[in-house]
Formats: sequence, structure tokens, C-alpha cells
Amino acid sequence: MNVTKTEIFIVNWLHKYLEKSGLNGFVVGVSGGIDSAVTSTLCAKTGAPTLVLNMPIHQNSSQFKRSMEHINWLENNFSNVKHVKPEFNTNSSMVDGRIILKNNFDSLLTKYQNIIIFGEDTGKIGDVNQGLEGMQIKHGKDRVDDRGIREATIVGEGIGLAMRGLRPIAEIQYLDYLMFALQTLSDDLATVSYRSVGKQLAPLIVRTRGHRLEGMWHAGSPMGMILNSLKGMLVLTPRNMVQAAGMYNTLLSCSDPALIIEPLNAYRLKEKEPNNIGEFNVPLGHVEYISKGKDITVVSYGSTLKLVEKAIVELLKHDIEIELIDLQTLIPIDINIHKI
Repeated sequence: MNVTKTEIFIVNWLHKYLEKSGLNGFVVGVSGGIDSAVTSTLCAKTGAPTLVLNMPIHQNSSQFKRSMEHINWLENNFSNVKHVKPEFNTNSSMVDGRIILKNNFDSLLTKYQNIIIFGEDTGKIGDVNQGLEGMQIKHGKDRVDDRGIREATIVGEGIGLAMRGLRPIAEIQYLDYLMFALQTLSDDLATVSYRSVGKQLAPLIVRTRGHRLEGMWHAGSPMGMILNSLKGMLVLTPRNMVQAAGMYNTLLSCSDPALIIEPLNAYRLKEKEPNNIGEFNVPLGHVEYISKGKDITVVSYGSTLKLVEKAIVELLKHDIEIELIDLQTLIPIDINIHKI
């Protein structure tokens, strides 16, 4: 049985990836120029049914290079980012949520020289909620700057920069305005990896804020539109700014395009600032249990979760216990919620 080093590498990588992904019901056999012994070896490891993946092994072929690019993308997937918890101690300060974001962005801009943050009111005033206050002065206009009120143009610029190796964060001032960029997000960004079979990546992070659900303006929450239009992007809904900061940190450690919706009512709510700012992260695609209770289970996310927490306190006065679950990510949604 003649098995090359490349074949062994592919088999071992696929087996490792399947184990990480929890795909116990599938094994990937490899064909298209690879010795049939490779498929047999892989199948023998688990004894599960085989799904055939065409992957030529000629190392100098463009097809092989594209296949390896796809493998690299899979290895840089959000699910492979090692979890680092936020660290607190008795000296951890209680600060406005916006300060946590600002300090986290400052750390990221210092750590990653290829980050560019731009959008509506992003630069000079440091965004409408001051989450980027002083960042343009410290890091320069080339890296933190304003754009006109043209959402489709902002997203288009971000896609182009992301496809050329930069890590752009494109800011749309409020969630309501996202619909003006929906066609570009849906047809171009969300599908670029699928359409190119993993050859092209555009790890753009779209930053916005919303679903406060109060007031005449800036209160829209078109989540149904987003969930049905942006399959192929991560849709993240942090409940507070520590979670938001951790999600940005995760995203910059992987190659997935994402939309992150910061909770509009949390910029000036006090939170404890982690000591490891810029380093901790949030596992994506997993729920988090906020409270335990035996009477009612409530599943929530983002800005609405704070309202549920207030209701829990009131219901407890009547001996009603609520189990509260934070979805955290709407795409992908945690389908194993019942197992946690």
C-alpha cells in the first residue's frame, strides 16, 4: 500500500477536523488521484458511512492549491478559536460599556496592524456612542475614519479590503440602515466563500447597534430580514459590551464574515472591565445560561435580555423561577441547546 506524505496529511487533517466538529456520523473519503488505500484507511478509523470529497494530490496543480486554501479556511473557522475567558479581580473597575469597547478597540488596533475601522461618524467623533473615542487621534485617519451616509458603498469598500488581506470593520450607524446595504451583503459578502468553493475569503466585520425597541427612530429590529438574507455570515447579538468585545476578539482570530449588533441601551450602563482586555473571547455558536429556574424557560438575546432579567427579579417575588438562556449568536444558532 503506497501512501504519500500528502495523502497521510490529508487523511489525518480530515479525521482531526471531523473529531473537532463532532461529526460522528460521517467520514470523508478522498478520491481523484489519491490512492484508494487512503479512503480505506480513513473509513477504518471510524467505520462510519463515507462521503466522497474530490481532492487531487498533485501539489503543483491549481486544483490542489485551491483545495489546500479551503482546508486553511476550515482551520480558521470560528469553531476552532481557542476560548479565553475574561479575567476579573478585586481591582477590576466598573466603567461605562462604551469604555470597555473603546479600550478593546485600542488594544486590537495596536495588536493587528491590518485593522481598518471606518463608517458613519466612526472617525472624528469616535462613533455616535463614543465607542471609538480618541481612536482616530491615536491611530491616525488611515485606520479610523468617517464615510458618507452610503451604506452599500461602505459595505462594498469593506468587502474589497477584506479580500485583499486587510481586516476591515465597517460601521453602519444603526441597525435600521442595514437594509440599504442588504443586496451587497446578501449577494456578495454572505456567499463569496460558497461561490468560490473556499478559494476567496472576505472576513469583513460589519458593526452596528440596535433593537432597543423604543423611540420613533433608530428603533427598528429587522431580524427576520437579516436571518433570511445573510446565511453565510455570522450574526452576533451580544447582551452587553464585555460580550461584544469578546466577540470582536473571536472574529479577528478567524476568517468568517460577520454582522455584530451591539445593544443600543448598554453604552452607558456600568460593567466590570476585564483585566485581559483585547485577549479574551466568546465562543460563537453556543448559548449561555444566565440563570437557572424550574418554572419557565425564556430564550432571549441582545438588548431584550436586560428586560427579561428585570422581569425575573419581579417574578421571583411571586415564587416563580425563570431559566434564562442567551442565544448570543443567531447564525449559527446552537441546535444542541437541550444538551447543555
